[in-house]
Amino acid sequence: MNVKSIPLPAFYLLLLLMCFSCKNLKTDLFIVFWNNSDQPISVFIATPDWAGFTYPDTILPMNSISMLQIVEQGYNRITPAGDIDFYFSALPNDTASIYFFSTDTLEKYSWEEIRAGYMVLERRDVAMPEGLSDPHHWDIYYP
Repeated sequence: MNVKSIPLPAFYLLLLLMCFSCKNLKTDLFIVFWNNSDQPISVFIATPDWAGFTYPDTILPMNSISMLQIVEQGYNRITPAGDIDFYFSALPNDTASIYFFSTDTLEKYSWEEIRAGYMVLERRDVAMPEGLSDPHHWDIYYP
């Protein structure tokens, strides 16, 4: 049997049943970081899972952590579990701290020096975004 032999109403009913039989059509949250600068940057979001600390704690962790790298005038994305409401509800406050570093600084200095000198390009404390057109997609721009 090919698709052409299925009557049109039956085809739509079959399509509808297939959609409802899926476990979960909701996509996970993804956060896109846009680097609008002329230098490569590295970024992380302070969460208990990723950094071991959260806002309002702004001291860098004792041990270096892996960071998302973004080329100059480029972008990269991460995909934490769940949607944005779930993500922010997992934080002790409704605010997350995002840390931006020069990738060059991370390559030239030890983490101890970076931590002691607080060699951060920018720390941005963000509350849950209101009115996202897509509650699963969040764009963050640097600078």
